[in-house]
Amino acid sequence: MVEAVGKDVTNWKVGDKVTVSFICGCGSCSECHAGHQQVCLHQEQPGFTHWGSFAEYVALHQADLNLVALPESMEFATAASLGCRFATSFRAVIGQGRVSAGHWVAVHGYGGVGLSAVMIAAAAGANVIGVDLDPAKLDLARELGAVAVIDGREADVPAAIRDTARGGAHVSLDALGHRL
Repeated sequence: MVEAVGKDVTNWKVGDKVTVSFICGCGSCSECHAGHQQVCLHQEQPGFTHWGSFAEYVALHQADLNLVALPESMEFATAASLGCRFATSFRAVIGQGRVSAGHWVAVHGYGGVGLSAVMIAAAAGANVIGVDLDPAKLDLARELGAVAVIDGREADVPAAIRDTARGGAHVSLDALGHRL
């Protein structure tokens, strides 16, 4: 919730319901000008580069660039769960993958980033194929929007994706960091 605004802030007012990006951009470097604040050359991270990660109040530089509006109906506990995993997944699925309705998206690995990617891709209207080694996580992926799941312990994953998506996925997202 915005408690106060500085003289240069134009997009926010006291009382606005907001969250902050995990990585805050400076607004001046070439990466920020290209819309890539997550790799800002002078990035700040509340709780890492300055106080604020678990603070009741946080002073934030470049608020117009780094704050994100939240729906009034969203509870603060829900907003707190968005964090890095949703921002990372959104950037991968929408920003880089340019996923849209009708696309086939294979998401490999179901920790926080992978499950967030399922929700984001499904919300964009994509057909999500879930790949993991844990049957419980595959069930959760299906509950969150995956139209098909593949147990990586029992299947030839590339062949199963090609068969399911009738030729292959438009986007394949690695949320594992290592080989299945």
